[in-house]
Amino acid sequence: MFFDGELSFREIERRTRTDIAYMYLAGMQKPVYRTILGFKVDFPDLIDGAFKTTLNIVK
Repeated sequence: MFFDGELSFREIERRTRTDIAYMYLAGMQKPVYRTILGFKVDFPDLIDGAFKTTLNIVK
């Protein structure tokens, strides 16, 4: 599901505080893992659509 392997939601949360790429993608926000999990559960189609759009741009 995630770009660089199967990351846990806690690991994604940690990286939004320590990794500049994740900070940028998170808009410099620092979400907690429950927020990230809730978004994935509530909006799976948005995540899939954004990923597919990104792949089309990179082509």
